[in-house]
Amino acid sequence: EVLKAEMMKTLTSLVDDLNYNHNGLITWGANAGLPVVEERNKPVTEILPPANIRAIPQAVAGELELRYTLPSAKWVRITGLEYSEDDGKTWQNGSYSSKTVMKVKGLPSGKSVLIRLRAIGAGQRSSSWSNALKLFLI
Repeated sequence: EVLKAEMMKTLTSLVDDLNYNHNGLITWGANAGLPVVEERNKPVTEILPPANIRAIPQAVAGELELRYTLPSAKWVRITGLEYSEDDGKTWQNGSYSSKTVMKVKGLPSGKSVLIRLRAIGAGQRSSSWSNALKLFLI
């Protein structure tokens, strides 16, 4: 009986995870007649922005590697970067990554830039922007 309960708990968790990654809606698992744990059914209302951002300079001008954590990793598909050359008055689209490491190329070298990151999930959901990081690029 204990083994059966553990197996059902694992299957329920798997169905919830697959359902969210499939279409962002809690529908197909329940419609298939599979039991769903109530507290896991609540959709995430907020995806948190990337945190603990570290910029690692590279040997090539205008390139860097960003490492960061994703507090809402389960709900994030990709992370997007924007940069500003005018202290945040305007922002330009940068790189995207599906990992917690982002290789960034083509940034303006020899000047200070601001960078910020956003976590992007399913169904047009995304986090707010991270705090901007000011860097001087070689």
